Amino acid sequence: YTEDGQTIPISALPDDFFSTNYFTDKLLSYLDSGKNSGKPFFAYAAYTAPHWPIQAPAEYREKYRGVYDVGYDSIRNARIARQKQLGIIPTNFDAAE
Repeated sequence: YTEDGQTIPISALPDDFFSTNYFTDKLLSYLDSGKNSGKPFFAYAAYTAPHWPIQAPAEYREKYRGVYDVGYDSIRNARIARQKQLGIIPTNFDAAE
């Protein structure tokens, strides 16, 4: 990671470091510090954390443990069926293979 041109070695990061949380907290601090400046502020947050379950905080890993054991295709098909049932997508929708 780099900030203001300074490299932050991974070894310097705390054990509970998650880039998504860090980027969000940093952006919120920028918003808080500039909110009374009277100047416009633009921010763009590009989250880059991989979506592997092992890279999520333990509380989220535990919450979703076993949910995907049936496999991604089964989950996908169930979600598509639910969206059809709710009228979100047409009932004749065919997902790409």
